Amino acid sequence: MDHCEKLDIVPNKLLETDHFRRFATKMAAQHGVINKMDPKKLFIDERLKGICTFCGAEPDSRDHVPSRVLLDKPYPENLPVVESCSKCNREFSVDEEYLACFLECVIQGTTEPNANFGEKVARILEARPLIKARIRET
Repeated sequence: MDHCEKLDIVPNKLLETDHFRRFATKMAAQHGVINKMDPKKLFIDERLKGICTFCGAEPDSRDHVPSRVLLDKPYPENLPVVESCSKCNREFSVDEEYLACFLECVIQGTTEPNANFGEKVARILEARPLIKARIRET
């Protein structure tokens, strides 16, 4: 069983759906809080404060939403974060790097970095040949 499946809370994937975002925005607007939201707390549900968003352990880290590997510099000043434990943050970072590389390789039509590749993705592909090989096999 995946460590994230042990939680008895609404799955975080629900919070990422367009339907949920539209509903939350509508409710916030109706209650006059739409302009009072702190972007850094936007993805932190009060019920989940003090626990890792992904597995429920004690948080000792924060994870950006969306991951910075998916964004170009300069990063937005108000990039939302969620509380996480170091283990989940590391594990999700690997998945996020793979996703960023996969998307870039599909867009570019090759796994060989060239001048059109984003700097971060090119660096990752050069440093981690297994990611490049896995994308080729897909």
